[in-house]
Amino acid sequence: MPRPGARALLRAEVVRSLRFSGLVWLAEADGVPSGMAACAQASPAPGDSIHGRLLPGRWGYVDTLSVAPAARGGGIGRALMAVAHRELVRPGTRGTFLFYHPANPLSPVFWHRQGYRPLWTMWIRRPAWS
Repeated sequence: MPRPGARALLRAEVVRSLRFSGLVWLAEADGVPSGMAACAQASPAPGDSIHGRLLPGRWGYVDTLSVAPAARGGGIGRALMAVAHRELVRPGTRGTFLFYHPANPLSPVFWHRQGYRPLWTMWIRRPAWS
């Protein structure tokens, strides 16, 4: 689903991630931004969305991966995730996790190729006019 204001949302995501985790990678082609990955470290705690879904301990969290439409299919997402995985999976880290929309025609294919499999599925219903 295209998001109105996607550029502003991605900019805010980068700023937020730099402030809180510092785990942000940007890709560029010929000086033009072409992709970004924003990640964090997370540990399940009572009351959060991963408590009871992941084993206790430290996990790498892939928050946002975005590649410009014109740059898709060229390996930028794969390269960003190679760097992210290398940085996220350190000694003492159990693994990595992420949330993605299974109905998105691009997400499941990409994430399965990265080795991810669904642990649980949540469906959200929205009014058609939103």
